[in-house]
Amino acid sequence: MVPHYRLTVIFVWFCCTIYAQDIENPVDFRQHNLAKYNTSLVNPVFSFINNDNPKVATWVRVQWAELNNSPTTFFTNYSGRIGDSNGIGLGVFQNDTGIFTNIGVIGNYAHGFKIGEESWLTFGVNVIGTTRTIDRNNFTAEEFAMFPRAGRDDFLLTLMPGINLTIGNFNIGASSENLLDYNFSDSELEANFDDKIFLGHTSYNFHLTSSEDVLLKTTAYIKSVPGTETQLGGNILLDIRNVWMQAGYNSFFGPSVGLGAKLFNTFGLGGLIELGNANDSFNSGPTYEFLLALEFGKNKKNPYSFEGPVKKKKKKTQKIAEIKKAELTIQKDSIVSIPLEEFFKPEDQDDHFSIIEDLEGVDYGFYLVVNVYGTQKYFNLFLEKLKKEGLSPKYFFNKENNYYYVYLKKYDTLEEIRKARTSNYNGNYLDETWILWIKEKE
Repeated sequence: MVPHYRLTVIFVWFCCTIYAQDIENPVDFRQHNLAKYNTSLVNPVFSFINNDNPKVATWVRVQWAELNNSPTTFFTNYSGRIGDSNGIGLGVFQNDTGIFTNIGVIGNYAHGFKIGEESWLTFGVNVIGTTRTIDRNNFTAEEFAMFPRAGRDDFLLTLMPGINLTIGNFNIGASSENLLDYNFSDSELEANFDDKIFLGHTSYNFHLTSSEDVLLKTTAYIKSVPGTETQLGGNILLDIRNVWMQAGYNSFFGPSVGLGAKLFNTFGLGGLIELGNANDSFNSGPTYEFLLALEFGKNKKNPYSFEGPVKKKKKKTQKIAEIKKAELTIQKDSIVSIPLEEFFKPEDQDDHFSIIEDLEGVDYGFYLVVNVYGTQKYFNLFLEKLKKEGLSPKYFFNKENNYYYVYLKKYDTLEEIRKARTSNYNGNYLDETWILWIKEKE
């Protein structure tokens, strides 16, 4: 009879042999179901694209739940934008696959280049530092000594680059999960080029209402994994205000369905079940995923609008971004013999009053402006929204800076527009407004 420990050693050695023939790095995140949060694991560019509000999200995946020591992943990540063209992220993870444990940190950066009115080219990269160990708690010291050196205590650095082209609501991109991976413990590359993992994706967003409160996001992808069949898949995400539903299919992992909700516009809770491939002969059981997210700030625009309308700032100390872009001249002296101090408080007069001299094609006078747009699509949606609210918005186009100015009414005197603004347009418009004076050039 073969001693028990010898059977164990033989089994362990067999596992290591299989493992050595498999792709060891990057960590197996199983990214195909991430459609709402933590999408930068699919492609690093998504810390910028579709990511208008900063957020922290924790994602848990328990794969093939009926297996002993089923693979599990825990991932917590912060992501958000910096300025108008940059996205960043920072996350930590633990991935357990059989006898191996991977613990690491992910840093993310993405930068978008505007190449057209509604077109962007975005580049991104995930930098992944991973410690890979064998769980010593499952083995005696004698058994552990039988393991080969590789895989015991390794530190790996992986670069995951990505690129994406956005044209309106359409996206197409590609990424590599391990284009460059270096094992510092062994002082060598972890995988040669034949072992690289590549993913290509395409998506289209359907805005089902003019206010963009209901969105249908469709995604298709292809993933090349050395040693296995190429994975084909796709998913559909229906996002209705603070509730989302998703369904997907992967040629290797099978179909999946998920549901989630966002409470108080801040806390996100979600769950998903992956039913398993019909060709699964191991009775490995379903896969479960759970999500907990914290989203900071109010939704400034629909998170799937790549470049949405310019919103007005609520704090008086903040500047209106589009006013800065328009390079309007700010006047602080008297206007029509009425000092600004009688109309505006010193701390907010710059935010609420601006002047343009002699604008071609626009009549002289005072305009009660409610928004400024650089994209015609969102300008049209905003006009429709105001009309549905019973208003009669008007607009003009500034050829000097290519911006649309939406206003409620033009007034001939400062006294008239002062009363209109103070009364919130006679109670008919409760959001913020500002006054633009189109005057003759002196």
